[in-house]
Amino acid sequence: MDAVKPLSISQIAAAAENAPKSARPKSARTEVKPFNFHTAARVRPSTAKPREVEDTENIPTFRAKPVDRRVLESAGDIGVPRIERKPTTTPKPFVFTGEKKHKEEQERLARLREEKDKIVEPAPTFRAQTYKAPPPPPVLTRKSSRPLTEVNEFKFTADERIEARRKFDEYVKAKEAAAAAEKAAQEMQR
Repeated sequence: MDAVKPLSISQIAAAAENAPKSARPKSARTEVKPFNFHTAARVRPSTAKPREVEDTENIPTFRAKPVDRRVLESAGDIGVPRIERKPTTTPKPFVFTGEKKHKEEQERLARLREEKDKIVEPAPTFRAQTYKAPPPPPVLTRKSSRPLTEVNEFKFTADERIEARRKFDEYVKAKEAAAAAEKAAQEMQR
């Protein structure tokens, strides 16, 4: 069996150029083409009339016979009798039994009010009483059993850092001074 060799890039490019146009990718957009179903061309003209037209053509025309003059001029003896109109119904007032009781009660209450208004009662005389104000309550203050709040001084972290830096700077200066003194002592010995 022969081993299948992979295609090189140049072989793939050549195959793409020689491929038919339908297989190639299109970079341009698809163009919309107008379409038409041509339904009017497919419909066959019918020779038969619509059914409604046929039905209306076959209906015979209506002709009324003339009415006898005697029927129109008579007082209901011939033909359709004349009917006398009945008088319209006149409404009669009606009263509910509860309404009667309510009216009677209202009249009774009105009479009672009139009788009370007729009786004049003497107006009570006004007598003011002296006002005795109670003594003000004594002001009592209770002492709290809690201890007073102790205020502790606070220190800023920056102040602490400044102090530490100052001590460090002094330490460094002392070390430098000791190193300088040692150097001077060594030079003197030489």
